[in-house]
Amino acid sequence: MLPPLWRSRQHCLSLNALAFVVPFASVLAAAAAPPPSGGLAIELAPNEFIVAGTGLVITFASREPGKIAGIESAEEGRFVDGEWQNIRRLGSDQTHQGRHVRLESGRFSLQRVKLYTY
Repeated sequence: MLPPLWRSRQHCLSLNALAFVVPFASVLAAAAAPPPSGGLAIELAPNEFIVAGTGLVITFASREPGKIAGIESAEEGRFVDGEWQNIRRLGSDQTHQGRHVRLESGRFSLQRVKLYTY
C-alpha cells in the first residue's frame, strides 16, 4: 500500500538525455485505493524504448536545457521468439498528440516508443 502522499507525488527516471515522468495523481485519479500498477523501461537504442506494465501514464522530457522531447512513433506489440511483433500503431489520439504513452489499468501491455528532441 502506498503512503497517503501517493496522490500528489510523481516518479522521475533519467536515462541519458531523457527523463521519464510518471505522475501518480493522473494514473490513480480519485480512486479510494490505488489499483495495481507498475512498469519498466528498456532502452533498445538511443531514443528508442520498450515500456511495459499496467496503470501508468508516462511523459517524456529532455534533460538538456532548452530542448523538448516528444514521441516520434509508438506501437503496441509483443515479442514472439525474441522478435518484436507490432499489434497496432498508436496515433495522436492514443499518445495525446505525442505527449505521453498510457499503459491501461487492468491489463499488462508492451509499447515500443521512439522519441525525438528539438
